[in-house]
Amino acid sequence: MSHSPEEILADEAAMAGSAEEISDFSTEDIIDLEDRISANDANDANDAREAGIELDNDTIDELVDQAQEVSEEGVD
Repeated sequence: MSHSPEEILADEAAMAGSAEEISDFSTEDIIDLEDRISANDANDANDAREAGIELDNDTIDELVDQAQEVSEEGVD
């Protein structure tokens, strides 16, 4: 009787014990990153470079927004 890949992984996990996080990235973070990467429709190297720059800029903007939220909270 053959097992599905999911059944094999479940059996191996049961033998190994409990699962633990090995990364600081959540499943949602990974899905978001994959969506950003798949949204890239570069036709050539220049388009790919431009898309990479835009992604970097978006990341920097997000980090700045998070830093500003923290700085607005201030010390109590």
